[in-house]
Amino acid sequence: MDMSVERSKDLGKMSAEKAVALTHFQLGNRYKERGQYDRAIGEYMNAITLDGHLAEAYNNLGIVYKHMDHYEKAIERYQQAIRINPNLSQAHDNLGVAYLEMGLNDEAIAAFQKAIEANPNNPRAYHNLGAAYENKGQFEDAIYSYKMAVQLDPTLMEAFNNLGIIYGKMKAFDQSIEAFKKAIELNPHDAELPFNLGLTYRKKGMREEAIREYEEAIRILPDFKEARKNLSAIKVERRC
Repeated sequence: MDMSVERSKDLGKMSAEKAVALTHFQLGNRYKERGQYDRAIGEYMNAITLDGHLAEAYNNLGIVYKHMDHYEKAIERYQQAIRINPNLSQAHDNLGVAYLEMGLNDEAIAAFQKAIEANPNNPRAYHNLGAAYENKGQFEDAIYSYKMAVQLDPTLMEAFNNLGIIYGKMKAFDQSIEAFKKAIELNPHDAELPFNLGLTYRKKGMREEAIREYEEAIRILPDFKEARKNLSAIKVERRC
């Protein structure tokens, strides 16, 4: 038989297998989004069996394992994805998140830096890098990372909130207030944000503004015990 015909058949078989692998991968994604993790794992494994170079399948398999609190398995899958495609920024980022949640901040920082190297326009990687630096008390590095995150994605509310928290720890209250206000603009329905702003106003001695923000937090979340506690305390302070 003509070798070119054999090669053509092999290529056709490989192409068909990759197409089927992609179908399994997409099914896995659907199950993952529905929280049907066992089925998602099965579909991702089917995809990998047919196409062992599908880095995204390993990455998403890692996501599922992390959701199931199987961190060691998740890390292994992220690392497999990275070995196949070292430029898959999301896999580096997800690896960093797993390390971060395990309290391994140095390993997390290294992973997030790799994610940024692979994709310098990845705002989530900068945000997560900021969180790792914040955990280590490296506030200036954290601030830089959070600022890069919001520069790349001005709608990233979590980064503004975290900036507000760090500035508050540094007693840079004006910057803290500005950051919390921006976070509230982006998500006016999160009770934690006006509560954090209220804490900053209170630290700055601005009691009326603090009261207003605590009351807003309670309006959003009536069972917010910490907000009610702080509101009662500051009203006592005002009467003294």
